[in-house]
Amino acid sequence: MSNLRTKVIVDVAMSVTMLVSLVTGLVIWLLLPEGQQSGKYLLWGLYKHQWGDVHTYVSLVFVVALVIHLVLNARLLLDMIKFSLKSKLI
Repeated sequence: MSNLRTKVIVDVAMSVTMLVSLVTGLVIWLLLPEGQQSGKYLLWGLYKHQWGDVHTYVSLVFVVALVIHLVLNARLLLDMIKFSLKSKLI
C-alpha cells in the first residue's frame, strides 16, 4: 500500500471516528436522562451505558489513528519544528 493511500485511510478513519465520538457524546449529554433510572431507557436500541461504551471504544480507535497519523507525518512535523527554531518563530 502506498504511503499516500495509507495517510488517506488514516485521515478518513480519524474523521469518521471523531464524528461518531461527537455524536455519541452529544446523545449521552443531551438526549439521555441522568440519575439512577437512566439505565432503563432505550434510545435507538441502546441503553445509556451502551452509548458510553460505543463512545469510549470509538474514541480509543481515534487515539490509535491519531498516533499512526503522527508517526506517518513525523518527518514533516520535525522539519517544521527545526525550521521554526531556526527562524526563531517560536
